[in-house]
Amino acid sequence: MLAKNQFKVRALNGLILLLSFIFIIDSVYSYTPSSRNRNYQQQQAAQQRAAQIRAAQIRAAQIRAMQRQRALQRQRMARQMRQRMQRRIQQRRMQQRMRQQMLQRMQQQRRLRQQQQRIITQRQQKIRNNSLTNRVVKAPKTFTTLKAAKKWVSVALLLFARTVKNLSLSSINKLGTLSKRALLKLRKFSPVLKRTILGCASPCKVDIDVVKKYLNTMTVTARKAKTLTKINEVLAALPAGINQKIIKQKLKKHKQLMIAITKSGISKKDLAVIGKFLTKADKANAVTAYRTFVRTLTVLAPARIGPDIQKFNKVSEALVIAEPRMGAALKGSMFETFAKLHLGRFKNFRFGRVTFKKANGLAKRRTADGYIESSKILWDFKHYSSKVPLDQARDYRKIREGTFKSTEGKTVDKVYYLFQNEKIAKLNKHLLKLGFEIYFVKPPDIVSILE
Repeated sequence: MLAKNQFKVRALNGLILLLSFIFIIDSVYSYTPSSRNRNYQQQQAAQQRAAQIRAAQIRAAQIRAMQRQRALQRQRMARQMRQRMQRRIQQRRMQQRMRQQMLQRMQQQRRLRQQQQRIITQRQQKIRNNSLTNRVVKAPKTFTTLKAAKKWVSVALLLFARTVKNLSLSSINKLGTLSKRALLKLRKFSPVLKRTILGCASPCKVDIDVVKKYLNTMTVTARKAKTLTKINEVLAALPAGINQKIIKQKLKKHKQLMIAITKSGISKKDLAVIGKFLTKADKANAVTAYRTFVRTLTVLAPARIGPDIQKFNKVSEALVIAEPRMGAALKGSMFETFAKLHLGRFKNFRFGRVTFKKANGLAKRRTADGYIESSKILWDFKHYSSKVPLDQARDYRKIREGTFKSTEGKTVDKVYYLFQNEKIAKLNKHLLKLGFEIYFVKPPDIVSILE
């Protein structure tokens, strides 16, 4: 037993000695150069791995930061997009409300215009039924005061203040002897034609026999008279004593004058009426005589054409084809007379002239003969084939919106345009944006508004 224990002790000591020997050998080899290189490489590799780990961590942190920035940017963009969408929705709602309000205003205006149109139609119907005859107040036997006489004649014949001013008491008393039917016929004529018939040359030399004869001639005899077709016939039809020098030159030079005479059917008796009211200036001055001739022509031609806008447009087209520039000027004056003479909307209106000087921002001097003083409405009668000049429309807007007055002391609240047909009215539809109203003549003689 003791021997076995000793053997174990010796074996254990030998094992300890062997392990010590191995440890010594390993320690010696570990301090050799090759072992140091391996350690250094291992350390370097460990440092590289640590650096790579740190770089990967930095990159990961940067990526997370970029992701956070992008997420914030997306949130900001989404918030801005929502805000834009909300603004657009608000704008659309506002536009819808504005459209609804505009539609309501347009419907109201349309209803008002329809009511006005119905009233005008009813008035025209009453005029056609000669109901206006009963409205003409017959004058008393004689007037004793000029004030009462002028008050009656201005209402009975719808005369301008200038014409009434030139009438004498005896002249008004002569007019008072006319019948209601004669007064009604005389009342329907244009202001220029009334002055011509009344022989106004300050004062008006009224010849009651001439007035009666002229009214009868216009209604019966003149329609059957032969139309003048040659220059010599026109010159022969002119009253004796009138200076024909420039009239003859113009008739030969400008074809549209003869076209206006022949197309409208003016006869010798139509031109002969000038002789009843001939002035001394027309006999001595050729320029004044020609001016009187042209003014009479612009009145007689629409009167002879009658209340048919299609026929009038054909005559106007022939004038422009013959000579565009002067034909356009002639048809413009004729269209204004046609509207005031034949269209039922204007038969009871009293038109006056307004002139605005080139001031207060106006492009040029503006003169119009379609001013209604009672309603402060300015009518502009346009027989055009194109758009209205923009500078004129802008000036009219300044006149309507401004506080300045015309040379006559008048102001304008509204501006209305009248065109010869619906096509030209639609071509000038842009005038509605400037606050104007547009009307056109619907065949044969109905005035309609452009919606």
